[in-house]
Amino acid sequence: MSLSQAADCLKAYCRASLKRLQPTLGRQFEELESALGDERRDWQKRVRRERTNTMKAVQHFDRLSANYDRAQKAWEEDRRVWKAKMKSLQRDMRVLELTNSACQGL
Repeated sequence: MSLSQAADCLKAYCRASLKRLQPTLGRQFEELESALGDERRDWQKRVRRERTNTMKAVQHFDRLSANYDRAQKAWEEDRRVWKAKMKSLQRDMRVLELTNSACQGL
């Protein structure tokens, strides 16, 4: 067998093998493409879900932060009022002590 005949024989074998494998390869390619599409859709759903969860967490943090700010301001106001009442009570106590000592001096 000559070299060109061997080459022709090899070409024919390759063509026959390719024709035989083509439907299988095409089907496998379609299955892979479908699986990739499913994976892409799942990934997009996960991204959307994570984005939504992140936005909810940010909103929750904003509410907590606002609540903390309000509580801090209320506490400061209560503290200011308490200090003012304490000063008033201390003045009243001094007046009572002075009055008491003046009464005892009579």
